[in-house]
Amino acid sequence: MMCLFHEHTFAFDNSQIGFVCPEAMSSSRIKANPQAASMYLKVVFNAEIEKEKKGDPNITKWFLIPYHQENHWILYVLDLRRGCAYIFDSAIGSNRENSAWGILCLAYQVYKFNDGICPNRATMQGLKGFHVKCAQQVGAHECGYYVMKFMHEIVTLHHNTDERLDNAYTPRNAPYTDEEIDVVREQWAKFFTTEYLFT
Repeated sequence: MMCLFHEHTFAFDNSQIGFVCPEAMSSSRIKANPQAASMYLKVVFNAEIEKEKKGDPNITKWFLIPYHQENHWILYVLDLRRGCAYIFDSAIGSNRENSAWGILCLAYQVYKFNDGICPNRATMQGLKGFHVKCAQQVGAHECGYYVMKFMHEIVTLHHNTDERLDNAYTPRNAPYTDEEIDVVREQWAKFFTTEYLFT
């Protein structure tokens, strides 16, 4: 995430894409202390409410939330104003427990009832999840690279869109090629080497 921000600052400045800390939202943290995870999101979303009240134009359009559980990474992209969570999963069909969804839904309800801007504020309708048709891995260990690639595509290709992300994103079922994955591998390696090894 730091590498993406460093390499594509213009996209973040122009689109108001934000990140949620994957450590704070990891399954191990949620299982150990679900209240802490809920409070973390409450603080993040309350900051958005304060922006809305002040008329700040830099409200966050999408929150990118990498989530790890049972040795698998998926990506949630949360659109608070539409009440949507777009789910990028490179191994759809796997029967895995998911501890994050309930926390996200609860935090969204708190945001909504604290006067956050959303289309269904006056109803009990909760956060809606939409699975995005995205590249599917062929092995058992590529999920982390796929999440990195999903984030890279969202930041570089879709940062200016006003559509729902599941409509704007180009559907795909085929796995990424080695060349496509190498783009994010090389960017991350260059960033890590420059920023942490030779500073």
